[in-house]
Amino acid sequence: MAYSCTATPYPGIDLAACSFDHVDFTSGNFVAANLYGTSGGHNTFTNANLTGANLAKSTNYGSGFSCATLTGADLKGANLYGANLTGATITGADLTGGSLATTNLTNANLTNANLSGVDLTGATLTGATLTGVTFSSRTTCPNGIFHGNGGNC
Repeated sequence: MAYSCTATPYPGIDLAACSFDHVDFTSGNFVAANLYGTSGGHNTFTNANLTGANLAKSTNYGSGFSCATLTGADLKGANLYGANLTGATITGADLTGGSLATTNLTNANLTNANLSGVDLTGATLTGATLTGVTFSSRTTCPNGIFHGNGGNC
């Protein structure tokens, strides 16, 4: 159970299964926070620190990141397994070492995002903008194959 769905973000906060819609979390500190199964959309996490946060979709609840703005967000090591990032703006975000396995990134804008070492196994990238995205040999593409040097998934 979540601590408080209206609490000010702080490291380690538990907001599991909360519903947020059109909320501005710009520059919020969500280090190692639990946002598992949140619902809603159109939330703003510009320059937010989500390092090591759990943003995965639960079986009973959604994942409140559709049409979200994550511009410049720090998502290193974050778990976004199965999250709905349809139409999200993730430009310049650092997702190094995170999990985006089975994540829906349909029509998401990932321009200049860092996907080094990210697991994209089973992710949907239909219509996603991947201009300037950084991949590494440790990045796993949606088809489960490790990315080589150069190019993209």
